[in-house]
Amino acid sequence: MDVFIEGNANRHVGATNMNEHSSRSHSVFTITIESSQPNLEDPNGKPHIKVGKFNLVDLAGSER
Repeated sequence: MDVFIEGNANRHVGATNMNEHSSRSHSVFTITIESSQPNLEDPNGKPHIKVGKFNLVDLAGSER
């Protein structure tokens, strides 16, 4: 959460007619989650690991 807050604080914003705090920069925040089950192995004898990615994206755009 600290990384997210720091990145958000460094974004550029500016006022437009439609939005006083309009974003002027894109923001992409990626969270990678790994889950392993030590007692479960694949056919090659390796531990069973699941990996997922969660992307939060805020694109700077025009308010038309």
